[in-house]
Amino acid sequence: MPTVGGVTRGARNAVAGLDAALGRLGSPIAALVPRRLRRIIEKVERQRTRPVGQKAAVGFLAATVFYGVVGGGHVPALVNAAFLVSGFGIEEIRVSGASETPEKAVIGALRINRTALPLFSAEAAHERLSGLPWVADVTVRKLYPNGIAVDLVERPPFALWQDQSGSIKIVDREGNSIMPFRDRRYARLPFVVGPGANLKVAAFWPAVASQPLLAERTRAAVLVANRRWDLHLENGIVVKLPEKDPAAALARLAQLERDQQILERDVTQLDLRIPDHITARLAEGQPLPGEGKEKARKGAARI
Repeated sequence: MPTVGGVTRGARNAVAGLDAALGRLGSPIAALVPRRLRRIIEKVERQRTRPVGQKAAVGFLAATVFYGVVGGGHVPALVNAAFLVSGFGIEEIRVSGASETPEKAVIGALRINRTALPLFSAEAAHERLSGLPWVADVTVRKLYPNGIAVDLVERPPFALWQDQSGSIKIVDREGNSIMPFRDRRYARLPFVVGPGANLKVAAFWPAVASQPLLAERTRAAVLVANRRWDLHLENGIVVKLPEKDPAAALARLAQLERDQQILERDVTQLDLRIPDHITARLAEGQPLPGEGKEKARKGAARI
């Protein structure tokens, strides 16, 4: 059975061992610490052979280690490691609302990198996720002990917009650019052209969509002088719409197509800018039904 004397001798031997270690470490440590702390090290070194000095040396060794950890900026890493071994490592990520945003992009924006959940910054993750192309709004929640929930609200694609540089972008209803058009999945979106067309398409397009006979034939809508629209149809016909009440003009054209199949004729342009009138520009030498060759030579006819 260990005696009091044996325990005391063991303690003394341990202190002596630490003292010897301190003697070996003293010079390198003294070279690294600030001048004031270096003087204390030198004083401890002089007192090291005395019992009180040995205890002070052990205490100072612990203080020096603590100083190295703090001064070297290792405290956050140690705290993170402590949380990880305590079961607070992030092991589960729940993502909802991501129909267009790739899950890989969401994970990358979270920047987990073996960060423990208590030290994970949901605010910083929110800021990074908000910068993803499709994201309109996002909520990031910590699910203790080891989960994160990400709830996305995405911007629905509304149209394709060709700007003045010629590049085509996917835009939302407000005209905000989401991303360049590369994916053919979005090829059926309304296609608008011209400066400002992205900002006005949401107000204009319902008038086109209300006439399926015309909408299905429309290849592009071009905003002219930021005031009115021209429709470019798939067969090459250009339909000039008025600045005011284009919906009424489109309704007249749709009725004319049902009655006379005007869009099947050899016309290159239909001008609806004058109320209650439609002027057709004919392909060269082609009369409209009921028109003579004289009209055809002039290249236009009022319907």
